[in-house]
Amino acid sequence: YPEGWFLDRAARAPYQIPYPALLPKKINNLLVSGGISATHVAFSAIRCEAARIHMGIAAGVAAAMALDMGCDPADLPVDVLQEELLRRKVKLTWFADVDGLHPDFMGIQWAALRSFLPQDEEWRFFPDHPVNWADFVKAIVLCLDLPISVSGAHFENVGQRDPMFRYLESLYDFGTRA
Repeated sequence: YPEGWFLDRAARAPYQIPYPALLPKKINNLLVSGGISATHVAFSAIRCEAARIHMGIAAGVAAAMALDMGCDPADLPVDVLQEELLRRKVKLTWFADVDGLHPDFMGIQWAALRSFLPQDEEWRFFPDHPVNWADFVKAIVLCLDLPISVSGAHFENVGQRDPMFRYLESLYDFGTRA
């Protein structure tokens, strides 16, 4: 692709900023939340006020946790930091319809961090809608971090072009291995 070309999804999607972006290379025991180095693509995420606020919160919480744990910030387990940020109601994945006061905020964020993202052009999670079979199967495979299937079709009425095919087959593979 030409230099600077965006995938349509990348141009319109909310972004996450990985924790290592706050850790300068070749400098130990330092977190930087305001002046991180970023490409023009990543700058689309970090230029937003909400993202800058969340980077500052993440850096502060990470610094305190690293002190408490007696480790360098680079050695802080990301999942432990994410759990603490979620406990503090910091959005790690943005959804238009899920704020920190939603009773299922932490569970929704946990699932999103494991790639369970509903396909909605307005970035809604629809937390109060009933779950359909396809979303249920996809959530199980992604949230349990099961390997995605490469086997053949084992279910009637779910062809290889069906978006849920790989998730159903993943559960089938997992079940047969178990």
